[in-house]
Amino acid sequence: MVTEEVELDTGQCFSEQLDHAVGSDFVGWTRDNDLTLLATGRSGTLPDLPPESAPLVRVAGIGSRADRWEVVSGTGPHHQLLMAKISAGRAEVTDVSERRRIGTSLPRAASAVQPARPAPEPEEPYDSTAVLDAFQQNLSTGRMVLVLVSGPEPSPPITLDELHRQLAKALYRELPIVLPYPLRETWAAAQSLPEEVRAGILDELRAPAGEVPATVHRLLRAPWHRVYDFTGTDLFSRARSKSPAGVSLVNACEENPGDKREALEVVMMHGLPLEGSAPPDFGDTDELPRGHPRRSWANRFRAELLERPAIFLSLTADSPALWDALRAADRHVDRGGYPTFLVAPEGTVTDRARLRATGLQHIRMDPSDFAATHLAPGSLSYQQGKQLLSQAHESAEHGVGVERVDQLLTYAREGDSTFLRGRDPNWGDIKAKQLAPRLSLFDEVLERTAPSADGRLPIVLVKGSAGTGKTTTLMQVAHHLHQKKAWHVGWVDRGVQISSSAVANQVRQQGLGAVFVDDIDLFKSSASDFMRRLNDNGQRLVVAAIRTSRYNEIPAGFPAEIVNLNREVTDDDLKKLIKALDKNTLIAGLKGLSRAARLDELKQMSGKGLLAAMIKAVTGTTLREKVISEYDDLAKHGEEFQWAYAVVCIFNSEKVFRSKDISSTSLLEILSYPDAPTHTDRLAVDGLKEMGLLISTTGQMLRSRQRTLADEVVTSVLAHRPTDLEIVMLKLLSAYAEKARFIKDGEHPDRRTMIRLLNHGVLGGLFGDPAAARRTYQAAHDLLQDDRHYWLQRAEFEIDHGDFPTALSYVQAGQGCEGGQNDRYLRTCSARLRLKWSAADPTDGSLLEEACKAVDVLHSLVRGPLAKDTPHAFVALASDGARWLLKCSRSLGYQRYTDFLDLIRDDVSHREAYRGRNDVEAAAKRFAGQLVALEEHMPGLRS
Repeated sequence: MVTEEVELDTGQCFSEQLDHAVGSDFVGWTRDNDLTLLATGRSGTLPDLPPESAPLVRVAGIGSRADRWEVVSGTGPHHQLLMAKISAGRAEVTDVSERRRIGTSLPRAASAVQPARPAPEPEEPYDSTAVLDAFQQNLSTGRMVLVLVSGPEPSPPITLDELHRQLAKALYRELPIVLPYPLRETWAAAQSLPEEVRAGILDELRAPAGEVPATVHRLLRAPWHRVYDFTGTDLFSRARSKSPAGVSLVNACEENPGDKREALEVVMMHGLPLEGSAPPDFGDTDELPRGHPRRSWANRFRAELLERPAIFLSLTADSPALWDALRAADRHVDRGGYPTFLVAPEGTVTDRARLRATGLQHIRMDPSDFAATHLAPGSLSYQQGKQLLSQAHESAEHGVGVERVDQLLTYAREGDSTFLRGRDPNWGDIKAKQLAPRLSLFDEVLERTAPSADGRLPIVLVKGSAGTGKTTTLMQVAHHLHQKKAWHVGWVDRGVQISSSAVANQVRQQGLGAVFVDDIDLFKSSASDFMRRLNDNGQRLVVAAIRTSRYNEIPAGFPAEIVNLNREVTDDDLKKLIKALDKNTLIAGLKGLSRAARLDELKQMSGKGLLAAMIKAVTGTTLREKVISEYDDLAKHGEEFQWAYAVVCIFNSEKVFRSKDISSTSLLEILSYPDAPTHTDRLAVDGLKEMGLLISTTGQMLRSRQRTLADEVVTSVLAHRPTDLEIVMLKLLSAYAEKARFIKDGEHPDRRTMIRLLNHGVLGGLFGDPAAARRTYQAAHDLLQDDRHYWLQRAEFEIDHGDFPTALSYVQAGQGCEGGQNDRYLRTCSARLRLKWSAADPTDGSLLEEACKAVDVLHSLVRGPLAKDTPHAFVALASDGARWLLKCSRSLGYQRYTDFLDLIRDDVSHREAYRGRNDVEAAAKRFAGQLVALEEHMPGLRS
């Protein structure tokens, strides 16, 4: 039997379609057949049919011959005569003209007749109220993404589907009812068309002169996080000139993803059909080279739709362009995740069955009617979304600086016992005293905050090793001053995104009486000056924490009250800790021990810090054992879990970034690099948050639950698993190289992150094997070969490892990049190279002469008009210059030796331009310690 109601454009066939085609249960209908013939416009995937179904012949006009499809060959009308012989439950089908056997599905099973399959459940009634309420709820978050596929009103301009048809017609002259190939393939073939033909077709993507439809303006005014425009038209660019401020357009063919320039950013995914712009591109993004803007935007699109609600707008539900966009977003199948909506007319039974399989919530309306009815500025969800979007943009634009403790306490999430399991404290933990008992450390720090006899408020510097309770103590004292003394208290931690000067200005403008800085070494060489500015000559209390390993970055004699937490924990403190653990039923690690034995066990562990003691009490294992065990346990969930955790720990580790959060979008892009993010990547990130290994902070940022544990992951896990470390660092460096290679602003967060990842000290410190570090550098070569900083760090790495010829070639490559000839860092690196090379071979005359020139270069930098920007040159002169003198004294001779020694000594003594630079002071101190040896090595007078 043959049914004439099967859709001609069936590309993927669902059981509902087959049922609809025969007007009943398809499987039951076939039981009465000896043979079933299915004829469609094109081949596709069929649902699995049970063995009791009759043998099936599949005939299609176009498509693939896979899966037993009989595809008609040739173009135009075609006749094919098939003959069927049916006997003993078998059916043999033959092509009469070609005398060949036609394949069918397996014959009917010989077993007893199976019971009839229950009739399929009818399509659920469409509940427009429920789906529209869900949309409004998501719109109110200000996090929703709009994806415009076609429209938002009928042409002009033409849709991508019409563009596809016109290009195909120009190419092939004759068109089937349904185009069997995607637009990207037609676009590739269309490059062979005459320029004027292609331009004429593309010109129809431009809207006619006159007013832009009101629907476009309504879309631009709605509270979207970002708009991705797949239409290829110029409607948004025309509307933007008449829309309110706060809208920016991005040409995805020319501009790489970066910070949002306005509250709303519209990304033209195929480019702009405008004069002076790069030509539009409808090709396959996967075929573009790494780092191409359009490929990077395709990955960003996929990443954002993995972590945000989204809504697609299309003029029809069966549009091939719509399904291309859904595939690009990995939303063509139901993978769960954030809500995704589609605004399109109702469509056919086939369309609705296909959409149900995607999990999309279908709003059955024309896009223009939807915009007019449900994007009204007066609605509560609209206003809430606008407000939250504006706040998020303002925060991103200005960056996080000082935060007021009163607000942090007001909006703090409730504390919980995960703090006692090893998580960094939050303000909810501090408010709940049963979670964070006040130890003697609190009393000592609070005592040091008292003003001096003349009324000046001090700078209190709390130093201690990782896990000694610095953060908790600072938060407790800040809470006390706010609550008991009604002080206006500010808080600065690793979430800070602005410079120390900007933070100091915020503190002054807000009139804060006290500022607490958790990890003052975040501000590196400017830390001491920053504390002085905050203190304002005793007008404001400053309490700052610093790790013992970073304390040498604070100049000797810095005027601060010092509290050292590296000391034995008192018995009273340990008893308070045991009491808190006991109250929260977390004493399992010490279960069965007497009170005295518990105290002794904790006392022994507290020598490695309070964190180590708490972990021992809770789990019965050491901190190192816990970290290794947790990382190993992630393997059962998949390598993506381990890689994602490793990336965040590297960001938070003192060894790499000290304290830096990472956005969830960036983490997805890194995890999947060089491919687009997937559902699996999102599950890994979400899983780590559910496990408590990652913590969400403001602005979709992520951090490890405890900095000390992040350090331990890097030093105790990754350092001993070089394969994992190399994979993660390859992904990290390559992903940030792709993001930041075009950024000129050296202070841009992505650029600074890339530079830190390239740093020769970082890669050299992470990898025990220099070859692994070199492979990591090489992985970014294609992206960064025109970046002089890339060559600078490669040269410094080779200098550190004594490969001076290779270092020289890298210096020369850097100098050949834009701006390389006069780059002060490259000039310093070149001078260091020549000094070290000559010191390694003092008898080589040519190397000696080059080293003499190097001293002159460094002298010109440290005494030149831009001296304050050349601290690295000072350090090189004081350190490498002194070592070179000691090694090459004989070869230099008396006169040259003394001339160079006097020059270096004079430059070291005149270092006013570097005031406050700890690295400069440390180099000057080392030089002073070498002066006796330098004078003793002075060669005698020789002719």
